[in-house]
Amino acid sequence: VALLEKASAGGSLTRSTSIILVKNLPFEVTSSELSALFERFGSLAGPLILPPTKTLALVQYLETSDAARAFKGLAYKRVGKVPIYLEWAPEGVLDLKPREEEEASKPGGRGEEEEEPEEKSEVGVSPL
Repeated sequence: VALLEKASAGGSLTRSTSIILVKNLPFEVTSSELSALFERFGSLAGPLILPPTKTLALVQYLETSDAARAFKGLAYKRVGKVPIYLEWAPEGVLDLKPREEEEASKPGGRGEEEEEPEEKSEVGVSPL
């Protein structure tokens, strides 16, 4: 939350290439509707994060190329009666890495690094 507030205040942040921040959602939208919309462009890294207020959502893709296609294909698309606004989420808003970055950062051995994404995948995810 602090990263999102800093970004909205105009602070300079590095932006993610795999996590999309979705804004201007109608209150009636469901997480399953949004998931279906975004899954058309590729596999998601986990469940879509949609807080109870439904003012925004976070979508993370496994592949950065899928995220880029989704961003281009869904920017200003109407959901219900309103257009959605997309922006790249601040880096570190979720502590998950997309597959491309994860494979590049592995030293080649198996160890504790494989367990970290599994532990961190629960951060910020609330039951729906």
